[in-house]
Amino acid sequence: MWYGAARDFLKLLNHKGLPVFNPLHGEGGCVDGGPQGGEEADGHDNGDPQRGDGGRGGRNPEWNPIARQLYYACMWVIIIIDANGGTPIFEIQERVYNFRDREPFESQIKGVNTIIMRNLQGRTLTEAIDELRADNRIRDGLCQFNMLEDIINNARDKAGNPIQSYF
Repeated sequence: MWYGAARDFLKLLNHKGLPVFNPLHGEGGCVDGGPQGGEEADGHDNGDPQRGDGGRGGRNPEWNPIARQLYYACMWVIIIIDANGGTPIFEIQERVYNFRDREPFESQIKGVNTIIMRNLQGRTLTEAIDELRADNRIRDGLCQFNMLEDIINNARDKAGNPIQSYF
């Protein structure tokens, strides 16, 4: 009922809807034969970082590949730790999305790495996602963090020590 009401409301407003992050294969944004990109089963385009449009009219910036990986990492962290709005992970995710055509600052990547370290009890983000794979069919394209790992592995903390990647 809610989905139908929301869809009808968006039609009345002539609005495409908000971007949807769906890490699972299957209905709504799947990569194996179903709707592609951000297009939902009802044919509405709800945006997708893979396509770069974000579901908005007007300016359609192309995603920077590092920004895309950081955006997906943020979304995974939000899901896994059940983060509340207004927390640092949401702030970083919003900044990355708003400036998706630019490479994120190293401080943003370090910030997400720190959030992962503090919240996933010694696991990396990839390990936490792999645990979810046991009961879910997860889209592999949303789980690639190699560019983020390279940046963290070449970064130093304030004392000049190497930083461990938790991606």
